[in-house]
Amino acid sequence: MGVLLLALGWNELRGRGLLRALDPRGARVLGWNQISLMGVITAYCLWSLYRTLAHPDPGLVELEALVGISREMVSQVTVLAYGSVILLTAVFQGFLSRYYFARERLLTEYLEQTPGWILELQRGIWPRPGA
Repeated sequence: MGVLLLALGWNELRGRGLLRALDPRGARVLGWNQISLMGVITAYCLWSLYRTLAHPDPGLVELEALVGISREMVSQVTVLAYGSVILLTAVFQGFLSRYYFARERLLTEYLEQTPGWILELQRGIWPRPGA
């Protein structure tokens, strides 16, 4: 998961660089990056949910007995917690990816309607990716 998050972070910076260079592909890169992040978070939550329910931690089982909490209650809270993270991730990352995808069209229209000398001025102010 760590390697995937590092790759997504690198790709986020790449998309940012493309947008700063007024390249509409940057919006698409950032949109797909948010969808990928949603997938990584969902996979992590599903794996953690499976691992917690199928193979409970012996320390947690001992704590349940000590406190007097039923295993079913712990299972319900676990499902609720991971399910909430999955749902909130789908909502927030989904809307953010939609936002980025919409920016691609808007930036393309902006580039078509803006005089070239203004675009060159803007590109000169912001460094290009890798610069």
